[in-house]
Amino acid sequence: MRKTHKLTSNERDSIAILYAQKISISKIAKQLRRSKSTISDEIRRNRRWDRNIKEWTYEAIRVQLTMFEDVPSKARKSTTLDNGKEHFKHMKLKDKLDMDTYFCHPYCSGERGTNENTNGLIRRYFPKGTDFTKVTDEDVELVLYELNTRPRKCLGFQTPLEVFRSYIENRSDLK
Repeated sequence: MRKTHKLTSNERDSIAILYAQKISISKIAKQLRRSKSTISDEIRRNRRWDRNIKEWTYEAIRVQLTMFEDVPSKARKSTTLDNGKEHFKHMKLKDKLDMDTYFCHPYCSGERGTNENTNGLIRRYFPKGTDFTKVTDEDVELVLYELNTRPRKCLGFQTPLEVFRSYIENRSDLK
């Protein structure tokens, strides 16, 4: 019987990302200090990567480029991402928008406090299991508007939109 060594979730993510970038199994195995058969088994079990990871990645980057392109360049210095597979093309943000990207430590949701809080607020509108193929762009825009015009205690009961506009208007170097 063959002895197997469990891969960590980070190793699985790395394999998915490297494989999607067309890195050879040998090079992936060498980089992760794993056997070629372990890498090969993981890829064989997860054939869906070829199709899905590219779709997720390009959609995630397209959305971020769209979100940030209208923000004055001096106001969009950096963004912090989680360690999801969809962010492996994060360098496009640097290339196209001259924006640094940082990554949180795995499983450290406290490093993304506002993000985690906002996810909870979004879940009030779109509970887990929501079929997003049935959610319209107008539905998303409405939720976006409601969240950005909702007063927050951490902002002195101002809305995120008010704080952002004030920041842009009061900075002469951003005009």
